[in-house]
Amino acid sequence: MMDGMSLNAAASALQKPVVFILHPSDLLTDHRLNGDGLVACDFLRELVRRGYRLHVACREVDLLCPFPDSLTLYPIARSGLPEILGRVEYMIRARLLLTRLRRSNSIHIVHQMNPVYAGLSLGLAGCGLPTLLGTYVARWPEEDGGSFASRAKRQARRFVAFLQQVQASKILLTTPAAMDQIASPRRVQHKIVQMNHGVDAVMFSPSGQPSAYGPASILFYTSVTRKKGIFTLLAAFEKVARACPDASLSVVGRGEDWDEVRRVVAGMACRDRIAMRGFIPRYEAPDLFRRHAIYCLPSHGEPLGGTALEGMACGKPLVVTNTGGLPYVLAEDGGIKVPENDPDALAEALLQLISAPDMQKRMGAANRARIEAEFTWQKVVDKLERVYADLVRSDGRKGEAER
Repeated sequence: MMDGMSLNAAASALQKPVVFILHPSDLLTDHRLNGDGLVACDFLRELVRRGYRLHVACREVDLLCPFPDSLTLYPIARSGLPEILGRVEYMIRARLLLTRLRRSNSIHIVHQMNPVYAGLSLGLAGCGLPTLLGTYVARWPEEDGGSFASRAKRQARRFVAFLQQVQASKILLTTPAAMDQIASPRRVQHKIVQMNHGVDAVMFSPSGQPSAYGPASILFYTSVTRKKGIFTLLAAFEKVARACPDASLSVVGRGEDWDEVRRVVAGMACRDRIAMRGFIPRYEAPDLFRRHAIYCLPSHGEPLGGTALEGMACGKPLVVTNTGGLPYVLAEDGGIKVPENDPDALAEALLQLISAPDMQKRMGAANRARIEAEFTWQKVVDKLERVYADLVRSDGRKGEAER
């Protein structure tokens, strides 16, 4: 026989909507360095913890900790078709999956998670269920914006976004920078809800001890690619190393420019003060942040910055660029923002922090407080639950009006 608390929990679970999740990213993971896959996994785990029943269409899955039985994964493997045809196939198979599930399950909401630009929700248009898109993050700047092919691709992508957003019931944006993803703001302004991504504030937390590598230690931990600003950071670090004999830099991660970065570092006078390490297991990431004094992410238009949130959660001051989503993630009291692709400004900001350990402490404490107030998964999913509840209420009113 159930006790009172168990009965209340069961009743609460019965009241929650059943959600069909369309995960567009190539990977759903809880441990690999894949931003979309990690964020989706954290969203799903918190929803399951709260008693939701979830049906999740996805591509590749790589999990260290399996989901509970209340979440069912439906992997839709790639068939080797070209990218666009592969998306169309995924759309069709997801629609067939939803149709089949609804024969024996009550499903109340369709939710396409990030990245939303893939257009997959169009395959579910007209299904009769309220549709939620997002979270959207800002778009990376176009690297080849002037060619005819690039312009045509942008126009096609914008048209697909317009179709998606017009038929959606609600749209989630992480920051105002993500408005660059909205094809027709006036048409959909009433649907937009701002909602952050979260961070595991228990896993990523301060150690309470001084940084093991000293107050002049700098960490770059993300994909090692040009657009993440790694070459700007290396140029800046040459200046930092000349001014501060104790300065050190750790470059951690893998990416398409890894080999070129190694060649550049090998030719630098300060190469013995730069440590390069490739992929690390996710469980090692919190200790990586704790051992360093400063986290630096000088991206050229970072859409949001999941590792910035992790560094903040570990109580570290940040030095970031003032483009993309990063200026909205980092408050003024939590670090220093510099122009993108400006080694001189970046070096000056790093030296300012290195020379002021008390400032490092204040900024780190402010970042941790901001995470606890706004960016824990509990806070984020509180807001998502309110969006879900509003969708169900609106759908119920719509059904009553139609009757």
